[in-house]
Amino acid sequence: MTPSASLPHHTAVVWSRISGEPQKMATLVLSDDRMVITYEESYRASGLPRMSLLDDVATETERYFEYPVTERMPLLPRLRALVPGNNPRNLQRTHYLKALQRRTGVPPPQGIDTEWELLLMGGHGGIGHVDIFRDDLAALDWYDRKPGEPVFAADMGRSGLWRFLREQVLDEPNGLQADDILDIIGPTPSVGGMIPKLLVAMSPGLKDETCYPPGTPGKTEVLLKIEPPEYQGLLSLEALCLDLHAEQDLEVPAYRYFEHQGLRFLAIQRFDQPQMQPMESLFSVIATGSHEVQGMTDVMLEDLGGIFRQLEQVIELKPGTRAELYHRFILAYLTGNGDLHLENLSLLGGKTGCRLSPVYDPAPMRAWARHDLVSAIPFDAEKYQNEAEVFIRLGHSLGLPETEINYIIERSLEGSADYAERLADCAGINDHQRRRLMEVVRGARRAMRGR
Repeated sequence: MTPSASLPHHTAVVWSRISGEPQKMATLVLSDDRMVITYEESYRASGLPRMSLLDDVATETERYFEYPVTERMPLLPRLRALVPGNNPRNLQRTHYLKALQRRTGVPPPQGIDTEWELLLMGGHGGIGHVDIFRDDLAALDWYDRKPGEPVFAADMGRSGLWRFLREQVLDEPNGLQADDILDIIGPTPSVGGMIPKLLVAMSPGLKDETCYPPGTPGKTEVLLKIEPPEYQGLLSLEALCLDLHAEQDLEVPAYRYFEHQGLRFLAIQRFDQPQMQPMESLFSVIATGSHEVQGMTDVMLEDLGGIFRQLEQVIELKPGTRAELYHRFILAYLTGNGDLHLENLSLLGGKTGCRLSPVYDPAPMRAWARHDLVSAIPFDAEKYQNEAEVFIRLGHSLGLPETEINYIIERSLEGSADYAERLADCAGINDHQRRRLMEVVRGARRAMRGR
């Protein structure tokens, strides 16, 4: 098989360190209507995981993987996570756009040309095993880099990063120029989402608050979240929900919540490290397999059962995966997390031994009126008499027996019984948000009790 003929638009190379050493995986060619991935024969022969789960299956006997692109989905879905999100508080996008403007002398225009440049600038060293570079020389230079000094420590008030964060997160002008920001933040890879985030390293066990550049020997890789003022109290709420999920025997990463001079942080240990593993969001997996899925709202909650049954035909999923997924949805409903969408659920591992990743981003977003959704994954509300019925049907869709559905619901109700009271100990959240969330949670419990 050879890829369809099309005029090239952009090219890049894919490398990975999943074997323990840097190794070229493939070449990317993007045209106006398709993206073609051409794998290195040596990489295919190694049996190592490729770009994405379904790509891995599709290229068992073929060297090429071809994905049709559209205006809504201009890149392979797996690559979307490596492009800094177009959110007001995305630190990487701000940094890279300023660097691009410094290079060209004009503000970067909107469109795929700019998105591709952002991918090349920040598409390596991020979550998962895929690294994107402009060419092989750029890859070798990057892998040969030496770790730097701590990016901030206990005396954070004197550090450039601290000034940068206060400027970007708290809107405090500090007179930082583009060159200053480049020196401060360095080649930090992209992290998506609406909350400002950085990938850094910390001491093993997250015992102190000193942060180092990613890849620093002897340190633990973490995702550092920084709380923006429009979501006061969010990170302490997320920490509480991580505790609650752990108490329900669901796997959660180690974390450390801390505050310093008006900023709040949540450091979360990366679970694709230290032994590198492929990690891909459910949205990416689904959109790679179905070209009709171009956006987050193209998948209905009622579709998940059928989607997982299809996945299990080509991927070896850990036993109990559907029950664990259901448990997470029930806890999300009972804690006020209406933001459990398909990019907040990921699969970890290759096509054999694949499992749900540990819990991440379980924050109860319904505390804020603009995020007050029963479910971020849409459902046909006309089919249901009440909210509880939505989740009962979800359990049936996932193929769970009635006894298991009831067990998961009762266990979740019992484990979250004191949740409303525990909200009082969360730092930063104001009384209005706390009362709103308590009302949402109590309503959800009543609905589930009356199912």
